Amino acid sequence: MKFKMRKFNYLLIIALIAIVFFNCKKEDAEVETIIKKDTVYISVHDTIITQIPADSGTVIFLVRHAETDGGGSNPHLSAIGLDRADQLLHVLRNNPIEAVFSTSFFRTSETAAPLASEFGLNVITYDASKLKDLSITLSEDYIGKRILVVGHSNTTPELINFLTNTNDYKQINDTVYDNLFIVNKNSAESLVTHLKY
Repeated sequence: MKFKMRKFNYLLIIALIAIVFFNCKKEDAEVETIIKKDTVYISVHDTIITQIPADSGTVIFLVRHAETDGGGSNPHLSAIGLDRADQLLHVLRNNPIEAVFSTSFFRTSETAAPLASEFGLNVITYDASKLKDLSITLSEDYIGKRILVVGHSNTTPELINFLTNTNDYKQINDTVYDNLFIVNKNSAESLVTHLKY
């Protein structure tokens, strides 16, 4: 059984790489692939992720909020950040997202809003100080579903660590906003794909 699940995960890696190549609109886009442990890092631009097969297990898309206008302790997204939130919708719109989670801040909820609106969903607010609880909720209450979680430079990698039962993911640099992590959970193990959008 474990061999079959590992084989399935390797097939999923190949499928995701193929999706990136076939959906990249810019011929000159740089694509770098490095396999480290169970994570695939792919750097690509103007990508659309086609629908991930329904039998892939639970698929959790995780992003840090987009760029802010820097105003105070609870800033709104800047014009660039609003464009990035729209780009996130562009990248994920072919996947049937069934739940969208965000912290209570403007910057996270505004990043989540376009995609939640596209699928007619209300954004579910979560407590960033209770990420272990969130990981359990996502793993147990959303089995087989597609979920978006918008967080912060510190909470996004920490949540991935809880979901994968590892300590591999470190805080995101404050100047970096283009990470898209995909955690694919099945009964045996978790696979993480790291994209740039």
